[in-house]
Amino acid sequence: MPKKGYKQTEEHKRNASHLAWNKGVPATEEQLKCLSQMGTHHTEEWKQTQSISQTGKHPSPETLEKMRIVNLGPNNPQFGKTQSEETKNKRSASMMGKNIWMVGIMGEKSNSWKGGSKEYWGKQCKIRDDYTCQICGHREPEIMVADHILPKSTYPQFSCDINNLITLCPNCHARKTIREKKNKEYNKED
Repeated sequence: MPKKGYKQTEEHKRNASHLAWNKGVPATEEQLKCLSQMGTHHTEEWKQTQSISQTGKHPSPETLEKMRIVNLGPNNPQFGKTQSEETKNKRSASMMGKNIWMVGIMGEKSNSWKGGSKEYWGKQCKIRDDYTCQICGHREPEIMVADHILPKSTYPQFSCDINNLITLCPNCHARKTIREKKNKEYNKED
């Protein structure tokens, strides 16, 4: 950007617009490696690393909406095609019991199976504790929260165990969460 009040000549503008920012700068080894790999397939090791790094990550609702819009109508690879009942049954059978990030686990392994959802267990916990905070004794059914005693990030096997849930008011829940974060940071430093 030229200084204020400085006028560039037409020749200068013409020359500046055609110069590449990296003209005369040699490529780094990393850049050369990337260029040499263009068009090649990824190794199984790389695919496994990427799979692990993306585990548990889901697209935001905005991204899902954009993806949906892009695949509407003629842009959808299945647009105008019909599938036979046999094909539909084969696809359905192949997906049974698999963890699909948009749908979740299907069948008996699902948390939602027979009242296994976190909402179900949270409600059962509040009913068990009579909608009363187990720390301060405050009772107000509309605002009570069911919280995990043992964190579900550390103990996922107890995430839907009613014995690992406790009813708390929002204030006690916030204080407990802050204490847990401080303890976690303190234990990391050791």
